[in-house]
Amino acid sequence: MRAKSLVAIVVLGILLLSGFGCAEGSPAATPTPAPTPTPLAGYDVYTDEDNGFSIWYPEEWEKPAQELWQGALICFRRCPVCGGTVASFKVANEELPSPMSLSTYFGEAKQELAQLDEYNSLSEEGLTIGGRAAIKHVYTFLLLEGAEGAIIKVMRVYVVAGTTAWTITSECAPERWKDYEAAFDIVVGSFRLLD
Repeated sequence: MRAKSLVAIVVLGILLLSGFGCAEGSPAATPTPAPTPTPLAGYDVYTDEDNGFSIWYPEEWEKPAQELWQGALICFRRCPVCGGTVASFKVANEELPSPMSLSTYFGEAKQELAQLDEYNSLSEEGLTIGGRAAIKHVYTFLLLEGAEGAIIKVMRVYVVAGTTAWTITSECAPERWKDYEAAFDIVVGSFRLLD
């Protein structure tokens, strides 16, 4: 009896190690999103279960009135007490008519950005956020407000999951970029899809 049990265990082990039950040529596994980790000190977690994402935000930042979100799913901003420069980030998504690669989506987005006044691409970098491939693009452009204008520095991160494209956009005045860059990086690095 003991010999039969030992043979059964060995056979089961061989079958498991050899991939028995796995279809050869099956499609690649869908990336599994990493669980949302506990936020760093000074950050809170915003979770949007309806749209399927979570992201950290600096706890002293505020959610402005929704009409200021410019079509985003969420927006947070830092408004200095002295009325100085505003820094902000927002999360948006777009349903695509069919699956699209990240590089194709980013290429189309850059063509649209090139239409902005005084658009200047500063850097592009591939990275992984929440277990998903992403592209980080830093650029400046002239934001026109009436007859006046101001140069704005932007970091936009692109993620494509199936037929949904996601953007996390962080922005402030170029002269204040160093003040907010670390917070922008933490916010972007915390982005997770909930599925």
